[in-house]
Amino acid sequence: MKIDFCVVINENSNSYLLTKLFFETFFRYTNVSDLSIHVVVKVPNISEPDNIKRSFYGSVDEQTLNYLNIKKESSPCPFSIYQLNSFLSNIGPDDKAFFNVADDTATTAEWVVENCGTAKWVVIAHSDLDFNADAVQFLSTQMSETTGQIGEHNLGIVAYNRIAYKQSFVGFTLIGSFHSVPIDDGTGEHKILYGSDPRRNGRGPRIRGWDVGELYTLEVQSHGWGFVPLNDGILLTAATLGQYVSHIRGGSGHNNNIDIQEHIRQEVMNRLRNKGISI
Repeated sequence: MKIDFCVVINENSNSYLLTKLFFETFFRYTNVSDLSIHVVVKVPNISEPDNIKRSFYGSVDEQTLNYLNIKKESSPCPFSIYQLNSFLSNIGPDDKAFFNVADDTATTAEWVVENCGTAKWVVIAHSDLDFNADAVQFLSTQMSETTGQIGEHNLGIVAYNRIAYKQSFVGFTLIGSFHSVPIDDGTGEHKILYGSDPRRNGRGPRIRGWDVGELYTLEVQSHGWGFVPLNDGILLTAATLGQYVSHIRGGSGHNNNIDIQEHIRQEVMNRLRNKGISI
């Protein structure tokens, strides 16, 4: 079965080390005979207004780009590199452009599904993964004619059936800040309202809402497609997925906390050393 395997790399102080850990362990454990690899490198939007903080999405550094080009040349399977602008949001009453991490992440994932290859199945991986076994083979065993999605975006690796994707319309947008507000008719029923909705009048507990890709997961099932969750024990478990890949959360970009980045840097360097990979 042909599969498009995709990863997005954002500007990050640890981009080189994370990218090296990702691909050195990926190629060490993964059978790539049926894969086409697609690497999307995010670059600044040339039309960005002056009020946008470039530090949130600068260009990926030259060392990382050079490493990717070397891997492309030595790859035993098709290996494509794309440069993609960061997506700016132009919404709200003033219609002013601004950068939103969740919007950029969701829109980028949609671009990947629509533009990176033509295989029936596309796997999107976060760039902060450490492979311990063939995770793609693990996912492919769950790919059936009636399955629309395997895993979830926030786990670090997810597989989408492109046929199911084309039948959906919500995309991967994050929607949050909702509250469950009781309906005043004595039935015990509740209505979901946005946090700032004046009808809420301060009532109702907060609902976490839908993270990137989670609303899509609901819709794809409403269209009759199967969903294989990897994190709740219904069909598979996070522990099972963890045998194949480790997700270094917070390392894939859009995080400028110096302390967090230094912690991630030390963790990645330790992982590289433990696996005998030169730094």
